[in-house]
Amino acid sequence: MAIKEVLGASLNSEIKVASKARGLKPFNIVVIVIVIALVALFAWSEKSRREQARQLKQTSQKLNELTSSNQKRMEEVEKDILAKVRMHVEIPDDPKPVILTVLDAEKLKKDNPFYEKAENGDHLVVTSKWAVLYSPKRDKVFGASSVTPEQAAETQNQANGNGAPASGSPIASPSATPKAKP
Repeated sequence: MAIKEVLGASLNSEIKVASKARGLKPFNIVVIVIVIALVALFAWSEKSRREQARQLKQTSQKLNELTSSNQKRMEEVEKDILAKVRMHVEIPDDPKPVILTVLDAEKLKKDNPFYEKAENGDHLVVTSKWAVLYSPKRDKVFGASSVTPEQAAETQNQANGNGAPASGSPIASPSATPKAKP
């Protein structure tokens, strides 16, 4: 009987150990699945991050190319406008003149009679002493005015995106005309 009891107790303990091992098995499987899912999620997010970084680099390069191309084009346009204006009046090279494009001629006409003949697309060429209103469509200078150093500096700041004109202060107001080219 002792052997049966020993074998029975041993058999019962083996059954308990086996049932405990089976109880841990599903938990281990869940942990392994979660770890695999986390690794897969990390790998996917890293792949996505690298792809987005690559696209950002490409977009940045394209933007730099466009900006450079646009800057070169703007310099060519400025040279062309200055050459055309210089056919009508003397414009000094130093300091570099600022060229602004008229976008809302009607508003300018209301604000200042200097712009009376201005049309959208005309250009205001501002030097340290003069402001010249030029129409490339008509190839004519329609107005010239002296400007103060403060107005010229304000125009330069506007052209560089460093500020807006103070309210009520015109960029140029009509007065004497610049010396015409012979």
